[in-house]
Amino acid sequence: MASNPQHHRPSLRSQVPQGPPSRSRSKAPSVRRSANFRVSVDDADSDSERVRVSIRLRPRNPGDLPSDADFSDCIELQPEMKRLKLRKNNWSSECFRFDEVFSETASQKRVYEAVAKPVVESVLNGYNGTVMAYGQTGAGKTYTVGHLGRDDPSERGIMVRAMEDIMASVTSTSDIVSVSYLQNLPPWCKDRLHD
Repeated sequence: MASNPQHHRPSLRSQVPQGPPSRSRSKAPSVRRSANFRVSVDDADSDSERVRVSIRLRPRNPGDLPSDADFSDCIELQPEMKRLKLRKNNWSSECFRFDEVFSETASQKRVYEAVAKPVVESVLNGYNGTVMAYGQTGAGKTYTVGHLGRDDPSERGIMVRAMEDIMASVTSTSDIVSVSYLQNLPPWCKDRLHD
C-alpha cells in the first residue's frame, strides 16, 4: 500500500510472509479429498507491513453430499485458533495458520468486517487498498466478493459492502473514487465493471 500525497502518513509496505509453514502431526481417519498449499503467518510482523491471508470453507453443494457419505473430510477448521488442519492420510496431518479462518456457516457480513472493512478504512484514510480472492473454479470467490444480494441483502458480497461504505463516506465536491474489479483467468484479465 502506498500513501496518498494529500495525507502526511508514514509509508506502508506489503510483503509476503517468509519461512516454512507451521506444522503439527497427528493421526487422522482416511480421507478422500486433498489439497496442496502452504501458508504461514508470522505473528511478529506488524499488521500494516504484510499481506493478510484469510480462508473460507465453501459449503458443500447438494451433489457433493451423497458421493461423500462414506468418507471423512480432509479439512478440519479451527477458527478460534485461526488454523486449518489438513489431513494427509491415516497417520499424518499438517496445520496451517491464517489471519482469519471462516467456516462454511460464516456470514457475508462477518467475512466483510474481518477481511475487507479494515482495507476500506485504510483507503478512506488515503492509502491504496487491495482485496484479492484466489481459488479454483467453484470455490466461492464470486459469491464472497461479488455477490449482489438482490434477493437477500444479507448475502451482499465484499465488493457491494465496500462500495456502500466508501460512497457513504465521500463528499461529492472533493473526493474522487476509482474502482477496478478484475478477474484474472489466463490468458486474459478483465475489469468486470466495464464488461
